[in-house]
Amino acid sequence: MATKLIKRSIAPSITRLLPKQRLQVPFLASPPNVIYTRTFNTSFPAMASPSSAAPFLDAAKYRRSVYTLTHESPISNDRIEEIVKDTLLNVPSAFNSQTTRLVLVLGDQHTKLWELVREVYKQQLPAEKFEQANKRFGGFQDAYGTVLCYEDTTVVREFQEKFKTYQDKFPGWSEQTNGMHQYVLWTAFEQEGLGCNLQHYNPLIDVRLATEYEVPETWELKAQLVFGKPTGEHPGSKPKNEIAKSLKVFGK
Repeated sequence: MATKLIKRSIAPSITRLLPKQRLQVPFLASPPNVIYTRTFNTSFPAMASPSSAAPFLDAAKYRRSVYTLTHESPISNDRIEEIVKDTLLNVPSAFNSQTTRLVLVLGDQHTKLWELVREVYKQQLPAEKFEQANKRFGGFQDAYGTVLCYEDTTVVREFQEKFKTYQDKFPGWSEQTNGMHQYVLWTAFEQEGLGCNLQHYNPLIDVRLATEYEVPETWELKAQLVFGKPTGEHPGSKPKNEIAKSLKVFGK
């Protein structure tokens, strides 16, 4: 199936538009020098509240780090893109700042991405350490795709200026919303039959990937979500602290 690279960003005002108003949202597709627009209807039908949190919590319990991945996907590229879009449109952010930016890299482009990471680290690491890292890069390269998770620092600064009382809080809030995007993507992908693992090879790879994927200098790379068709048994649960150490309840 055709491979394509999607670069998405959502304007901060999208959820404030009047009913039935339509918004042009830019995205990047091959060839990279051509900008297209896609229309989203921001007047959503009323949705009934779910009757139970059980399906959501079951999905949360199922999410695991999966490293044995193949260069295949049980779902189409279009479905993967749809999940990424739904994540951008529905994950919250402080003051509706919408600072998260995602770059979806699929198929052969994904293979190339991890070759670029390999080249950067080969130049930076001693030979003996690179050999260890190179094995890990091979595993990520064998997967099907990667979502590069960014934060737009320009928007963070805009909100710092707009709300000076909370100026020192916005960088932390930006990190929080990016983590929520990572989590929702990860959990949704696994519910569709994909396996995922989250990597953090930034900042060494930032400049090289920004050049390759025409990422603005103001976008700061936070994480790389690797995904593909899993092989072998699904990982089990990990040991957790006693709830009494982590939870306090009052007024029950």
